Amino acid sequence: MNNNFKDLLEMQEKLDTIIFQKHNVTRKSTSKRRLVSLKVELAELANEIEFFKYWKTKHVVNKNKVLEEAADCLHFILSLTIDYKIIFQKEDKSNLNIIFRKLDTFSVDDEIYTGITNTFLDIFLLKFDYITFPQIVDNFIKICLFEKISKEELINAYIKKNQKNYERIASGY
Repeated sequence: MNNNFKDLLEMQEKLDTIIFQKHNVTRKSTSKRRLVSLKVELAELANEIEFFKYWKTKHVVNKNKVLEEAADCLHFILSLTIDYKIIFQKEDKSNLNIIFRKLDTFSVDDEIYTGITNTFLDIFLLKFDYITFPQIVDNFIKICLFEKISKEELINAYIKKNQKNYERIASGY
């Protein structure tokens, strides 16, 4: 495995399958709950970054905690990408290509930087569905770039969290 995002999709699909089987649910039956989970994880990421806490005089951002929250977000982004891949196979494949291109290149044009506050607002105000999903991924990548998280750091954090999730499954979490 060379740890590109397609490899991470395979890792996520294996993890999802185990979790779904263990809890006797399906990908389809959990889709909306995973959308909510992504929003919650994005809020936890915002909380770690503390960009909105204008009342605090000292902002101490713990990069390891930010990376962990970003990895949690990526878990749900990948899981939902798998869902939308199924939809896109039936409908418009170009949106799936947009998602893969965004994840694989992990870059954003300078002219679309709007600031981290506006980026989070864009995410939270969007209706989460397969139509807006590429925009959500784009905004997530912007947040990572604002926080100077490299593609390698995000992948490594994801892999670490993926292993932790398997340990949780084994311990009955």
